[in-house]
Amino acid sequence: MNEAVSPVEVNQGNVPATKGKVLYFEDDLELSNLFKEFLETEHYQVIHYASLPEGGISEIAEALGDQPDFVLLDIGLPGVDGNQVCQQLREEYLSANVPIIFISGRMSENDILSAYEVGADDYLIKPVRLMELKLKLEQFSKRQQARENNQQLISGAQQMAFKAMATSSELGEILRFHEDSYSVGSIADLAKLLLDAIAKFSLKASIAFFDKSTSFYRNDGQIKPLEEQALETFRDQERIFSWKNRTFFNYPNFSVLIRDMPINDEERYGVLKDQLCLLFNGVDARVNALKIEKSNQMKAITMRIAADTIANMVMEMENDNVELSKKFEEIILKMEADISADIIQFNLLENEESVLLNHIMEATNQSSQIFEASLEKEKQYSEIMTKLLKELLHGS
Repeated sequence: MNEAVSPVEVNQGNVPATKGKVLYFEDDLELSNLFKEFLETEHYQVIHYASLPEGGISEIAEALGDQPDFVLLDIGLPGVDGNQVCQQLREEYLSANVPIIFISGRMSENDILSAYEVGADDYLIKPVRLMELKLKLEQFSKRQQARENNQQLISGAQQMAFKAMATSSELGEILRFHEDSYSVGSIADLAKLLLDAIAKFSLKASIAFFDKSTSFYRNDGQIKPLEEQALETFRDQERIFSWKNRTFFNYPNFSVLIRDMPINDEERYGVLKDQLCLLFNGVDARVNALKIEKSNQMKAITMRIAADTIANMVMEMENDNVELSKKFEEIILKMEADISADIIQFNLLENEESVLLNHIMEATNQSSQIFEASLEKEKQYSEIMTKLLKELLHGS
């Protein structure tokens, strides 16, 4: 077997940019020198081997480093079949995008099928015309460039598709949140639902709801007094207020702090701000609705208490009226009995008339006292009912 010839690089002079690196196998030194000179004139870098080196493909890969752009392979190398070399190059070193061009004195149908089977892309028949070699290399270069352009387009389209899918998924989460928010019955439940929705954006958040008192919620459940103070401090800033990777979203009833906005990804940062605004815009209205629901619940409780109180008062008044009727009846009956007794005893002389009048006055005074007590109680009832009506009208 011939010794492998060390790879020969192009000259190191000031030459135009190379059109590509050519790995060239040819044992005919006269032919190989002709090819090298021509290809280098056409600004290709040529690495030539007269035979497969003892170290095999791994030695070539170590010597070249990066893969070549083209391979010219003489099918009749000494001591080894070109088909075997081609197969080893494909399996151990080259990607499918690197074209391998066979050079042979003849190419029968079986030769072509064998070359195709081991991974060759084209062939040249000896004697090789240099312009034909040039055209083939240029055609492969154009195909490679077109393939790269297509790959870039595909990659760009895939990225756009992934972004569109991500955006669509996030919009779906926003719609799902707003649908679910109508079923919550408290601020605490709304806060949990909102934190879960924000987590779907791979973000960490803290929320403050402002009412008569302020309630705080955090995605990890921790208590951070300084963070709570920051939410209260910056609630009067503009709707969206950013500081480093922290962004505050301020609304009348609540504020949200996103603690890990992707400030290094400007495009994603802008999309997230828009998406989060869509998420938060409906929350304020839901908070107002919960406040109204709570107020209505309190009014309903007050109305029930008032109704029970008024019912008890009515029953008490009815009982009092029954008691008053009994007392009036007793007084009148007693007065009638006394008068009857006096009439029988006396002949209605002056002193007897005076006694009779005294009985009548005493009965009248007792009746007046009972009526005055009744009026006082009715006044108390009136004041209580007026207070209850005010509470019903203005809420608790």
